[in-house]
Amino acid sequence: MDNVGLNDFRRALELPFRGIRDAKQLLGIMEAKYERVSDDVALLLEQFNAAFSKSKPIYLHRSSDTAARALKWRLSSSKVYNFSDAAKSFRLVTSEVIQILFNAGMSRHEVALIIEFDFKKNHLNYELSYLFAEISRLKVFIDDFEAWRKTPALIGVRRQNDD
Repeated sequence: MDNVGLNDFRRALELPFRGIRDAKQLLGIMEAKYERVSDDVALLLEQFNAAFSKSKPIYLHRSSDTAARALKWRLSSSKVYNFSDAAKSFRLVTSEVIQILFNAGMSRHEVALIIEFDFKKNHLNYELSYLFAEISRLKVFIDDFEAWRKTPALIGVRRQNDD
């Protein structure tokens, strides 16, 4: 097998790592960052719950970390608001939702604070989703590469250093 040619091919792709050792190191870095961002998601949820009583018309809900959106807005199930579809998640920054918040008696300051939470929620959701997808792809790549490394011996071809 022509490892020089294969390594030239790999370098031409401009991957975010040079070889399998770098890929494994990147995986470790990404997994650590995923844990930090996951902790940031939990912290944002705690901050929201501390800032707003449970009787507000909307609340942040945490779904599975593997979901594209770890944090989602939900309508309160409180009968005082008379929401017919309380468990449905929705996009916060629309004129209709902002009007619902004002109609529910929230002040401009409270609505502005919720919009700040939405900004942070969107960024954390993106980062968590991005990291989850990249970690999954990198694990598959590493597994496939490790399997590929064993192939020359299986077919009786001598392999030079591949990394």
